[in-house]
Amino acid sequence: MLSAAAGQLASALERSRLYEAERAAQERLAESAAQAIKVSQTLQRSLLPMSLPEIESVDVAVRYLPGTAGAEVGGDWYDLISAPDGTGMIPLSASSACSVMSCA
Repeated sequence: MLSAAAGQLASALERSRLYEAERAAQERLAESAAQAIKVSQTLQRSLLPMSLPEIESVDVAVRYLPGTAGAEVGGDWYDLISAPDGTGMIPLSASSACSVMSCA
């Protein structure tokens, strides 16, 4: 009977150890994901222009929306370039990958 109780105690201790290890791994994963989101937000926002060029006969407005909800990374890119003759050019690009590393 003592042997059976010892076996159950050992099993309960092992389950407790595994539970704590899994909980710690989930916490590390959540911290890593939060850090990746912070990095992606910083990267995305650092690429935004401080001001917009003035182009004759064109009203310009912009809006920033992340391409992937939650990850805050990816999406389409554009720029507005003022040419010497007063006209404007708009290059466009689409980001097909949506990870921090692909956008870096």
